Amino acid sequence: MYEKRFSDLFLISTIRFIILSVIFVSFATASDSASSEPSSSNEIGMPAIDYNQERFAMLQEAAAEVKVEAKEDIEKKSGIKAAFFSAIVPGGGQFYTKNYWRAALYAGLEIALWSAYIIYNNKGNDVDTRMRTFGDEHWNEQQYWSHLYYQASQKGLDGLPNYRMETITREGLEGEMYLLAEYNPDIVNSIRYLEGELGYTHVLPNTKTQQYYEMVYKYLHQFGVGWDDVWETFNDPYYYDFGDLNNLTPNIAYYRDLRNESNGYYDIANNMLSVILVNHVISAIDAAFAAKKYNEGVQYSFRASSQRIAGERLNMLGIVLTW
Repeated sequence: MYEKRFSDLFLISTIRFIILSVIFVSFATASDSASSEPSSSNEIGMPAIDYNQERFAMLQEAAAEVKVEAKEDIEKKSGIKAAFFSAIVPGGGQFYTKNYWRAALYAGLEIALWSAYIIYNNKGNDVDTRMRTFGDEHWNEQQYWSHLYYQASQKGLDGLPNYRMETITREGLEGEMYLLAEYNPDIVNSIRYLEGELGYTHVLPNTKTQQYYEMVYKYLHQFGVGWDDVWETFNDPYYYDFGDLNNLTPNIAYYRDLRNESNGYYDIANNMLSVILVNHVISAIDAAFAAKKYNEGVQYSFRASSQRIAGERLNMLGIVLTW
C-alpha cells in the first residue's frame, strides 16, 4: 500500500515538475529578451522589479510547497518500534523496516544459536547423568560416615553415640576397614555434626545435588575414603588421609573425565546463550538504524533558485534526490 502511495506521489510531483519546467522555460525566454533592454528605475532611484522576477519568485514559492508536501506524504518507520521488535525476536525490526534479507540473516542466526545451545546442553545433561550414575555406583556413603565415626571414637569425642563397628578385611590386601554394623538415615543424621568436630571444612549435602557430586571428587582428603577402588589401588583403604591427593584411582580419574566433559559441553551451551544475547542487542541497534535509513529513503524535492554568475543573474530550476 505504501509503495503505491509513494508511486502516486512521485507521479504527481513529476507532473508538477514538468509544469514548473515549462513555466521556467517560458520565463527564461522572456528574461533573455528583456535582458537586452535597459533596466528601468522607480521614482526614488531604486531598480524596478520587472514582471519576470515576480514570476520567478512565485515559482520558488511553488517549488518549496512541492518539497514539503513530498516529504510529509512518505510513511515513517519508528526506530523505537524497530529496536523493540528485534530485541524480542532478532530480525523482527528488520522485517518491519522491509530489510528482508537482513531479517532472514538475524532470524537464521538466532535459530542456529538456539539449536547449538539445545544440542550442547543435552550433551552436557547426558554426560552428567552418566557421571552421577557412576558416582552412585563407586562412591559409598556408608564408608564415608563409618570412617568419620571411627575417627571420632579413636579421639574419644564426648557425647558420641554408641554404635557397633565391624572390621572388614579383603583377601590379598593389607590393612582393614571399619564399617558401622547398622546403617540408616537416622544414624547418619545423628553423626553429621562430626564433620565440624573433626575439623573438616565441607559438609556433605543431605540430598544428591550438583554440589554433592562435586565434593566427592574435589576434596579427596575428606571424601576419598568413599571410593571403592582406593583399597585395591594403594593397598590401604585410608590412603587419602595422608597420601598424595593428586594420585587418582582409575575410578576417580574416570569420574573426573566425565565431569570435565560434562562441564565442557555446558560451557559451550552457556557461550551460545551469551552470543544469543549479543545477537538480540546487535539486531536491535541495527533495526533502529535501518528505520532511520528507511525514513531517509529516496526522497525528492524541487528547487528554484537564482544565482549571479559572471556578473549576470541566472535563474535555475531542478529536482533534488536524497537517499
